[in-house]
Amino acid sequence: MKKLLFCLFIAFAATLIAAPDPNVDLSKTSMNVKEDLEKKLVALDLGIDPKASAAEIYSKITSYVEKYIPDPKYPDDKLSLETIKQCLLAAKNGDYCIGALIANEKGEILVAGHNSQKSKNRSDYHGEMFVMNEFESNKNFDSYRKNLVYDKNLTLYSSAEPCPMCTIRLITTELNSKFVASSDDDGMTSRIQHLPRIWRDNSTRSTREKANCSPALSSVAHILFYLSVFDAFRDKNSEGK
Repeated sequence: MKKLLFCLFIAFAATLIAAPDPNVDLSKTSMNVKEDLEKKLVALDLGIDPKASAAEIYSKITSYVEKYIPDPKYPDDKLSLETIKQCLLAAKNGDYCIGALIANEKGEILVAGHNSQKSKNRSDYHGEMFVMNEFESNKNFDSYRKNLVYDKNLTLYSSAEPCPMCTIRLITTELNSKFVASSDDDGMTSRIQHLPRIWRDNSTRSTREKANCSPALSSVAHILFYLSVFDAFRDKNSEGK
């Protein structure tokens, strides 16, 4: 019995060791050079060798994401996790790791997708843009829109802070949005004051905020995006990328 308890303790301890620090959000610090990514891959604490192939790195992160159980302490954890799963689907296609979804007030996912710029050969297919295109093309969702304006009870979740292009579209549709990761180097949401006055004024009709998710998920979403951006960490000859 003692031996069994000891083995269970070791197994539990291993899960704690091989997991990001739940209190540290790595997306709150800058990611300007590849050396920053190396440090953050190590800080993620998943036993990742930053010099390993892209396939190996993605494999370790994928394993963590698949085993992750949403923390009820964070109301946005479940939907934030789903955006990260979309990130990993993007990675398999060789696209940039941005995932997005649109959910209703009950937390039900109406549509989900990811960045498909490279696989679809479309410069406008950011994760948010792709999801909104899918939503607007589906006749089943017509009741959620009045002309260009979306239902106020809908929320778009994105794995990272939306870029200027996606931010403008979100403002146009008055669609509320939440993002999992954000840093000094990320999108436009935190820079609304730099938009022309008409867009600043229109932006008050919807909300944009950091998702209330675990810091661990924010760290993973942040690292996945930059992992797909820095070519030195992408092994194009490896399977499962």
